[in-house]
Amino acid sequence: MANRVCTIDGGGGDVIIRLRANNGLRAAAELEVTDGGGASRDKWKMASGDSGSVEHTLTGVTITVPSLEANALRWAILVCASIPAARAGAVDIDVLQDGKTCPLVPAAHWALTNTPDCDSGSATPINAALTFQLKSQA
Repeated sequence: MANRVCTIDGGGGDVIIRLRANNGLRAAAELEVTDGGGASRDKWKMASGDSGSVEHTLTGVTITVPSLEANALRWAILVCASIPAARAGAVDIDVLQDGKTCPLVPAAHWALTNTPDCDSGSATPINAALTFQLKSQA
C-alpha cells in the first residue's frame, strides 16, 4: 500500500489525473491503477509538453469512482530540462474531481534542481504512488 492517500467523493464526478511540470521542465510518465490485490485496472502514458500540464480522465464506463476505494495509483516519471539555463522547477501529480483538487496527504510535489538537459539523454526519475480512499459520508 502507498503511504500517500487521496480522498475522493464516491458520489462525485469523474476522477482526473493531472501531471504538471514548470519552469521549462518536461515530464513524461507511465501511470497504472491497481486493485487491492495488485491486479492492473488501467495503464497509460502522459507527457507535460510545452503547456506544462496534461490530464487523463481515469473514471468512466469501465472504472467507476466508488470502485477506486483502496486501489493504488503508481507512477514512474522522467524529468528533464528543455531550457539548458533553467534546470530547476517543480513536478506535481494532482487528482481532480468536480473541478477541485482532491486532498493528497502528503502532496505529490517535487521541487527539483540540477535537472539534466533533455538533449543529454538523461532524466531525473520520480517513482511514487497513492491509495484512493472514499470520503466519509458522516
